[in-house]
Amino acid sequence: MSSLDKIRKHYNWVSRKAFPFTAKDIFHIRATLGAIIYTQPYKTYCRKYFKRGSNVLKSRSADKSTAFSCDIKKYAEVSVLSIRNFFGITINKAVRLKQAAEEQGLIEVKKQYFKLQKNQVYAAKKGNQYRDESQNIVFLNEDYYIQQIDKIYTELYFKRRKKIETL
Repeated sequence: MSSLDKIRKHYNWVSRKAFPFTAKDIFHIRATLGAIIYTQPYKTYCRKYFKRGSNVLKSRSADKSTAFSCDIKKYAEVSVLSIRNFFGITINKAVRLKQAAEEQGLIEVKKQYFKLQKNQVYAAKKGNQYRDESQNIVFLNEDYYIQQIDKIYTELYFKRRKKIETL
């Protein structure tokens, strides 16, 4: 059994952030683990692609749009394949963890679909087959769609761990 500090040193992790568990989280450990696994790439995506506000204080009269910008949920595209590659778990396990986290309300998931014309379905299936990709073509409401990367939104936060020193 390794301590968290030894694991951090082995994998060269710089950040000392951790998720604070509660009793509710322990009873739904798979959902909590799924939410934590999907929150890390979500936060990275948000840092990279969403603009941050400036550090300069603004008066309300100068900029009235700041009151409304806090209410907008920003969804990030987090691929199951990236979770598989980064954490070394199977695609099925990554999907099940995401579904468990969504059922517990820890993350929100928006499915994205691109509508296909009837004459494009065969070509899309053959293209995926030749590229050795999974068949992500679904039939919904009497039409064919290509399922794209899901969009994730989460409000989980990580706390900075204090450095524990031995005596």
